[in-house]
Amino acid sequence: KQTGAIVYHGSPHKFDKFDSSKIGTGEGAQAYGHGLYQAEAEDVAKQYLQGDGYLYKSDLPDEHIAKMLDWDKPLSKQPKNVRDAYKKYLQSPQASEHAKAWTRYSEGMRLDQAEPLLKNPGGENLYKNAFPSREAANQWASENGIPGIRYLDGGSRGTGAGTSNFVIFPQNEGLLQILERNGKPIK
Repeated sequence: KQTGAIVYHGSPHKFDKFDSSKIGTGEGAQAYGHGLYQAEAEDVAKQYLQGDGYLYKSDLPDEHIAKMLDWDKPLSKQPKNVRDAYKKYLQSPQASEHAKAWTRYSEGMRLDQAEPLLKNPGGENLYKNAFPSREAANQWASENGIPGIRYLDGGSRGTGAGTSNFVIFPQNEGLLQILERNGKPIK
């Protein structure tokens, strides 16, 4: 039975369940992080079919959406689990070491300029810049029960509201239950 959002995934590949080991083999560029991409808008997912592909309709439970990093919101508007996990990270030695390293790469940005960005980043800035690498960001998310990223799709970006896309991080593919493939129920 359905427990959350209906999401869509377009793929040139036929399968019965999502598999993180196949990430990167489809048509997407992984621009919003390493994971399985899902769209609230069916038309967005259809862009990834490339001819005779497959459209997957899945159930993504609300309780997991509620724990995702929101790409478009500042830290103060992130879900509580994300805010708490990030506060914990900021107190770790890795965060302060990274802040110092980041300032060296930010074209002469002084530490007092870099630290405020680390203290209250937006979701995109947090994921891309607060950690030494994407792998480190994904590991932090995994260790803190953050199943993925939510971001507004291209048609909604300009207005700041509308339909979202989701990136489900590796090891969380079990959260997605495929309901249909090309309109036919999956047993």
